[in-house]
Amino acid sequence: MEANFLTEFTAYLHDHDRAILTINGYVADVRLFARWFEQTNREAFSPQAVTPTDVREYRQYLLNVKRQKASTTLAPTA
Repeated sequence: MEANFLTEFTAYLHDHDRAILTINGYVADVRLFARWFEQTNREAFSPQAVTPTDVREYRQYLLNVKRQKASTTLAPTA
């Protein structure tokens, strides 16, 4: 995964006065998504490589494989 991206994302969240627990949660979620992305697509994660289909499939993975409740996953808009 692109470590620089996470550094920039963390700085962005700090700059927008997000709470440390919120920042930690968001970064952890991105890491989990990146790991899933790399395993599923067999390519390195980068934000530019993510498609709307990836986001929909990841949500389905969370709902059907990880058995998370729909209220804990963001519904895709596209």
